[in-house]
Amino acid sequence: MPNLMNVLIVDDINENRLLLQIIFRYSGYNVIEAANGLEALGMLDKNNIDLIISDVLMPTIDGFNFCHEVKEHPKWCNIPFVFYTATYVAKNDLEFGMALGADYYLTKPLESSILLKIANELLQKVANNTYQPKKPAIDSNIEYLKEYNNRLLVKMETKILQLEKSEQLYRALFECASDAIFTCNSNQIITSMNKVAEIIFGCTKEQLIGKDIITIIPESKTDEHTLILRELNNKGTPATFESIRKRVTGEEFFAEISISILNSGNNRLHGYAIAIRDIGQRKKTEQELIQSKSKLKKLILVSANGIIITDENGIIRTWNHSMERIAEKPYEEMLNMPVWQMYNDLISKYPENSTALQTLKTDVQQAVKTGYLKNAGNRIEFMYQAPSGKVKYIEAYLIIIDLNNQYALAAICSEITERKKIEAELKELNEKLEQRISQRTVELEEKTNNLSQSKQALTYLIEDINSSREELQKTNEKLKEANSELESFAYFVSHDLKAPLRAINGFSNILMSGFTHEMPEEMKLHLSRIIANSEKMTQLINDLLEFSKIGRKEMIKTTLDMNVLVTEVFEEVKLAEPNRTIELVLHPLPEISVDARLFKQCLLNIISNAVKYSRNTEHAIIEIGCTPANNRTEFYVKDNGIGFDMKYASKLFNVFQRLHNESEFEGTGIGLALVKRILSRHSGEVWINSEPKKGTTVYFTLAQ
Repeated sequence: MPNLMNVLIVDDINENRLLLQIIFRYSGYNVIEAANGLEALGMLDKNNIDLIISDVLMPTIDGFNFCHEVKEHPKWCNIPFVFYTATYVAKNDLEFGMALGADYYLTKPLESSILLKIANELLQKVANNTYQPKKPAIDSNIEYLKEYNNRLLVKMETKILQLEKSEQLYRALFECASDAIFTCNSNQIITSMNKVAEIIFGCTKEQLIGKDIITIIPESKTDEHTLILRELNNKGTPATFESIRKRVTGEEFFAEISISILNSGNNRLHGYAIAIRDIGQRKKTEQELIQSKSKLKKLILVSANGIIITDENGIIRTWNHSMERIAEKPYEEMLNMPVWQMYNDLISKYPENSTALQTLKTDVQQAVKTGYLKNAGNRIEFMYQAPSGKVKYIEAYLIIIDLNNQYALAAICSEITERKKIEAELKELNEKLEQRISQRTVELEEKTNNLSQSKQALTYLIEDINSSREELQKTNEKLKEANSELESFAYFVSHDLKAPLRAINGFSNILMSGFTHEMPEEMKLHLSRIIANSEKMTQLINDLLEFSKIGRKEMIKTTLDMNVLVTEVFEEVKLAEPNRTIELVLHPLPEISVDARLFKQCLLNIISNAVKYSRNTEHAIIEIGCTPANNRTEFYVKDNGIGFDMKYASKLFNVFQRLHNESEFEGTGIGLALVKRILSRHSGEVWINSEPKKGTTVYFTLAQ
């Protein structure tokens, strides 16, 4: 490892030297310190110095005098010299400093990046032997002393202000650093720490200042710390390393640590500057990346496809298990082999591979330089003879990947020998099929010629069909128009009928509620009949409207548990007959796919009829179940009610058809007509079996 270049920092303020020491040591330079010009001359005598950065106002020998001594000395006059001061900042000061032979005259405060840039430029020239020292513009010592004394008299009064500003700058940089920074004395007792240190270690300055630096080092790392300090004291160069530190709570974390020696003016150990960065998250990310790479490597190894990965020079670095199977060559044999050797073998054995492989080779060689592969995802097929002698067809997809900031080739391979065999068989079959089609075409042409005599007859038939289609289309349009008019008519009729009925019902109820005490009993009876009949008429209109809408409404089918639905409907019907004893015998029923709203109405009508027509039975029993019949399921609702003569059964599913007097059993005569229409919408059927005084059974089916 090359020797570090030496930078001599000359400043009487310890904090200023510390700041510059941190800046230059972090940049890779060795720093030598001096508190004044006299100490600096001693350092020059003992060390090979590559660059001098000096303050001006210092005790014993100040910067101007120090620069004059350096430039007058035959051994040191070629060392680059930079003034860096906060006190001597006037134009005359700058001119005097430059006249002494300085390369730069910089005034504080100054961005550390600018100072570092200037230092880097000078040191680079020194390293390259291209540095040209500036000759002093002051010829005589008398002239120098005269000008020097003038500078001292002018600037002595401002030295205190310079010190204060320097302290502020140091403190600002110290506190604004992004890392935790500690300073310790030679006994490793913490003397200062910045705000970031408080945050990282979870404490206040008062909790750590005055304590041993070991306080923030885990017990397992104390020996490591001692060893690093010993090596640091011996070599004098900054130490940067990764280790573990602990917060005041005892929580440990990964840290990147840099330790530098702080020397006093006489080059004796003054203490240490320690910068600590919390890298816990970075370590976690690195570990996750390692795990991710490990998983990827395993996936590549067990992939069903053969995978080859080369480095940027085309040398095979990955050859997975599937590739061993496809190529019949082990990983050990293929590792470190140039992939182009495989190309050459393929071309020499099978010249038909030549054109495609040569073009692809050129494209890939260019791509590993640029990262761009023409026709991304290049696919190629080629023939390959395995060591066993078997000839295989291989399909490969080639991609360019970024491998450690270098472009490399990845190939994903599959054996397609069987597919090629099938393709060849299909090609042969297609050729035979084309021959058969050609032969069949000749036969069809012959038959077509035989049918030419029937052409005219077919033409007439087609004309008749087209004419019938036109008439059917016109009829359908008229039917749609009629349906639309019928729907509008039904709506307006129901509206016009309901309005007077509401009036009749309303006024009749007013009479019944307010004037019954003045009416004779016969009038009350007539009024009750008016109300009952108006309500019946309203219900009849509503049922008719519902009946007319069922065929036009869009069905939304859902899967229902019929057991739950039947129980729910039965309980709803039973509420209307609270004083009756009605028993439900429910056999297991399947799930069904129906329009929930329509089918519930269907069940409601059927079960309501069963309950209604068993009213005269002391113990009514409603039995509901299903049986398989003719590859479908037949559902049934059976009652032990009044029953009827089956010769009237054909009337039951028509609107307004009733078998019993309204005074015996209420109703509008539309219920079963609604049932039939709803089941028809579900591609089902409905029929009835009954016997007077023994009850009725309603059967129905649904679409499979």
